[in-house]
Amino acid sequence: PMPASASGIPLQSGDAELHGQPIFRVWTAPPLNGRHRFFCGGRCMCGPREDTKYNVCAWVCVSLPSIFFFSICAPFLWNEVSPVFPVAAAFFFVSTVSSLITTCCTDPGVLPKQPLVRIFDLEEVMDEATGYRKPNAATESVEQTIFDRDSGPVTLSSRQAEQGFKWCNTCRVIRPPRASHCADCNACVLRFDHHCPFVNNCVGQRNYIFFAWFLSSVTLLGFTVVVGIAVWLQAAGSDDKVASSLVWVTGAAVAIPAALLGLSVMVFCCYHLSLTLRGKTTKEALTGKDTHGATIWAARGPVLVPWRQVVPPI
Repeated sequence: PMPASASGIPLQSGDAELHGQPIFRVWTAPPLNGRHRFFCGGRCMCGPREDTKYNVCAWVCVSLPSIFFFSICAPFLWNEVSPVFPVAAAFFFVSTVSSLITTCCTDPGVLPKQPLVRIFDLEEVMDEATGYRKPNAATESVEQTIFDRDSGPVTLSSRQAEQGFKWCNTCRVIRPPRASHCADCNACVLRFDHHCPFVNNCVGQRNYIFFAWFLSSVTLLGFTVVVGIAVWLQAAGSDDKVASSLVWVTGAAVAIPAALLGLSVMVFCCYHLSLTLRGKTTKEALTGKDTHGATIWAARGPVLVPWRQVVPPI
């Protein structure tokens, strides 16, 4: 007979590498094959290593103009113009950094893969989170029956198929409407918006609100910093022509790229505001799917994968 785990769920021979380790340590190993990375003992997670260069780029774009502003412009603005610019910039900088870290490190709504559903007996948790229920063959027409090698036959009714429930052949679970499989992270994500390499994570049900917070914060930070640098350029170095030239060259070298980046992010922020008002995700808007519902205002829901739990031994 097949051995059972501590939870009473039959274990498969392919799960041998998982035993005795917390899930976050074996997420990238077969048969899970996820691509997320974990920090702080599994409390924080982010996307694949390939996104690191884009994430570093995002941090540089936020940090360099801010460092120039706070080290060069802020003291002058505080003493000669108004403390409003430095105080506002400091507030938006803290807000930007906080929201970026939170977006990067939060579980976006990853669905447990089939081995974890089986080992930890997560079927009820999954059904509650996704809204799936097994169709009654006597009263409902069955649209699709999938014969999974571990979980057995899995059925979808015609109504469920119309609503958007789908079987994921990679994760081997039924994902609900608006969820999608992220090829970058190799995992299904609830209310998937898009994969953003600049935040090194998927943007989904559980971190979309932090992503929107980041977009609005960085837009306001960029506006405050660029306007502050412009005011500083007008006032500083006016008595010395040589100093004035250096000030303008240095300030323009920082302010112009910062303004262009800020304008790009502002356009992106406005786009997501329009998506929020229309109740659509980025993927739904780009693919033309006729689905909609709350996004930023919807409940985030719980973490479905018990990342820090240890896979029980045979």
